[in-house]
Amino acid sequence: MPGSFAKLRLSDLNNSRSVVRLTKKQFADALQKGLGRAWLHVKEHGLQAVEDLMLAACLHDLSYDPQCEPDRADWLWQMFGTSPSYPKFRDAILAALLRERKPEDAHQLSRLAKIMAQRGDAQAMQALEQFVFAKARAANGEDWLGAQEWLELKGVEGAIEVAKIYGERLLANPQDRLPEWSFNRAETEQHFYQGIQAAAAGDPRLQAFAGYLEKSKAERKNVNREAWRAQARVEFRKQYPLERILDIAAHITHEHDNALARFGDFASPEELAQVYAALREASSDTLRERLLAVFRRTPLPQLEDEIIEWALTGGSELRDAAITALSQHTDARVHRLAKTLIVRHAPEETSEGVLDLFERNYQAGDAALILRFLESGALGMNQHQLHGHIGAVVTCAENHSDPQFAPLLRWGYEHTPCSSCRYNTAALLEKLGQLDETLLRECAHDVDEDTRELALQFFEANPASF
Repeated sequence: MPGSFAKLRLSDLNNSRSVVRLTKKQFADALQKGLGRAWLHVKEHGLQAVEDLMLAACLHDLSYDPQCEPDRADWLWQMFGTSPSYPKFRDAILAALLRERKPEDAHQLSRLAKIMAQRGDAQAMQALEQFVFAKARAANGEDWLGAQEWLELKGVEGAIEVAKIYGERLLANPQDRLPEWSFNRAETEQHFYQGIQAAAAGDPRLQAFAGYLEKSKAERKNVNREAWRAQARVEFRKQYPLERILDIAAHITHEHDNALARFGDFASPEELAQVYAALREASSDTLRERLLAVFRRTPLPQLEDEIIEWALTGGSELRDAAITALSQHTDARVHRLAKTLIVRHAPEETSEGVLDLFERNYQAGDAALILRFLESGALGMNQHQLHGHIGAVVTCAENHSDPQFAPLLRWGYEHTPCSSCRYNTAALLEKLGQLDETLLRECAHDVDEDTRELALQFFEANPASF
């Protein structure tokens, strides 16, 4: 279990303050976002009114971005693991684990099965074994699922069991590619691999796997990442000279669209000037939009009023491309543009990058204007739009120290669908001295370990707040 979650319990805090009972709708929202208020609600009021929501959250990973956000299994376990509903949850989780599911759901289910098995649940141990071994046998891109959990649960013995299955695959197909195991420390990795090598004598499967490990280790050791990046740049420039980039922009195939922005990363000032000249001469919005892609991460050589006008009145694709390019610049005209756009348009209607214009152009008072802009469209934005706008707010607040950001960051804390972004809002509020006790108590039980650690450190430094 993550450290801060193990150290800081609800009983550690001042329980004279009652936990607000959430409505079912409020609980569903908090559960999806991973807010600590969902955890607090269950610990104070039980699962009775929200059991169906909790079970659904166990069976389906509700993270906004499972690849970037933390694993939720420990957090969920804390809410149902010691409740009278545990058998119902256990049976549903194990049944779901053995069905074909989306990888992110299967990963969460395997993490929950591991936690239950660690606590002596034989059914969970059996189901996880069946799941892991079946996945390990299939070279279909999902052979990594459950393997890490099995190693955490069974140690070297579990590693040897999975290695035998991988070895069978290598004996059948020496070109097979196997998933990599992840270890927190090099000493742990060495311990596991030594155990496999010691057991390999007389077992062709383990010998094949041990040989694969040695080959993979040598390949990783020989990789010079800086040299690889330099060579990749050279190869890209050979494949995409200036003439080809201009041709790609002029012919809408979308096959090489990513090359436009990448060219901007590598191009010389003279080449960028030629692209800019082509942009000024372009006769169609489509060509303008595609040439602007070169300046997605690279400043324009010049900043003409015409480009600002495209951001105001162009069609949606040209407007978005112009806003993205303009966000690379610090200029009074860009600041005026940013303010104009968020006054004229609702958040769900304007470019997702509109708030990026403030990153290099923020001025005192802008935070309140941005907050009104976001509040006006809170109900109309989807998760992706919320995530993008709040991410821009976080970046702006990180680059500009202004107490006026506090209400805006509180709004971001409440509305972001991403637990990692919520940590960023909480950390910035703490830096401003605006993370009050209610939010701290909630952060102490957030799904994100960094957010929990932030609260733990505060309470350890301020024991009077308990």
